[in-house]
Amino acid sequence: MATDAPNPNENGPSRMRKIMNYNVNEDIRSKLPQENDSPPPLNAPLAAEQTTQPESGHSWWNSGFFPVFWTIASALSLVVNIILCLLVLGLLSMRSTIQGTVTGQSTSLLGGLYNNFVKMDQATIRSTIPVDATIPLNIMVPVQTRTTIMLSEATTIRSPRVFIRTGGLTLDTPALVTLPKDQPLVVDLNFMLPVQTSVPVHLDVPVNIPLKDTELHQPFVGLQEVVRPWYCLFLPESDALYIQTCANTPSPIPTGIFTP
Repeated sequence: MATDAPNPNENGPSRMRKIMNYNVNEDIRSKLPQENDSPPPLNAPLAAEQTTQPESGHSWWNSGFFPVFWTIASALSLVVNIILCLLVLGLLSMRSTIQGTVTGQSTSLLGGLYNNFVKMDQATIRSTIPVDATIPLNIMVPVQTRTTIMLSEATTIRSPRVFIRTGGLTLDTPALVTLPKDQPLVVDLNFMLPVQTSVPVHLDVPVNIPLKDTELHQPFVGLQEVVRPWYCLFLPESDALYIQTCANTPSPIPTGIFTP
């Protein structure tokens, strides 16, 4: 609450009292913060520091390095994109050539694999295997035969009965008979002949083994079934091999992957 200013017409004590009260109240009032008054001004160094501080926070951007960097990066990105676009356009213009080359190479490669698997299944192993061995023998060999032998020396047969009939003479009496050397005799042989020996054997055995009759048949057929769908995928349908090889062969690519 404000205090009235001292009146000059008043007496001394009253005037002095009002003067003292006025000075004290005004001094206190001046020290209190006013509702609508602006804040006291800051010191000059502090005000300068607060004024320049927001500018120091962006000094790295205002330095000029990052604008130059982003400009160069944008230019390089634009150049790379242009090169890629030109490359794509070049590939699209060569699409038919590239497609024909890829199809031809794929057909040649897959056809070579398939045909070689077929030939391997139809192949045979032909060779001659030499066999050298020694076979031990320990057997009894029956001998039953009639043969003619020659006497190596004169042989005397004692006390045989001799029957002789010639002309009007008949003679049947024991006699002493001598057979001369080299006299042929017919003999019937019937006995068991023991054989104990070793027999060397050398044989050249020819071998002809069809692979389709061996256990390799199933692996070769399995390889043909793996390669044939891909071979038929690249083989033109107008080709005679397509009709001969690819009849009723399902496509290796499921239906609907490349078509809506």
